[in-house]
Amino acid sequence: MPVAYRGASPMLIDVVSGELSMGWDAAASMLPLYKGGKIKLLGISGDKRLAALPDVPTAKEQGFAEFVPATSWYAVYAPADTPPATVAALERSFLAAAAKPELARSLDAAGLVAHAEGRADLAQRAQRERASWAPIVKAAGIVVDE
Repeated sequence: MPVAYRGASPMLIDVVSGELSMGWDAAASMLPLYKGGKIKLLGISGDKRLAALPDVPTAKEQGFAEFVPATSWYAVYAPADTPPATVAALERSFLAAAAKPELARSLDAAGLVAHAEGRADLAQRAQRERASWAPIVKAAGIVVDE
């Protein structure tokens, strides 16, 4: 039976203690527990193995292709009234930082994948994600306040 948690930390505490038999969260949050031998990772949902977890197969490799789109991603946002010139400058700075190989190496080691895109691409990604998850949200009876 699914159990809702208020964040990954309480869920991971219950998995480590044996209160919960399994949990699902971003690989990056589970990596220290996995490397410390506290949990076993059964698989990841991305389309390829993570550099930090080369021995952990993807769900697709295990025959669960429907989990492939279930990945986490992060974005940087600013308040709506931020001046356009400031937004553009921030975007340039973040994209320049993201292009540095040392950042990619650091993210890989943390169980994350470096992938940078600008505002227009991010807006398209968000629209694709919403469309992709809409049937699941509707079937689950979840109501989103906007």
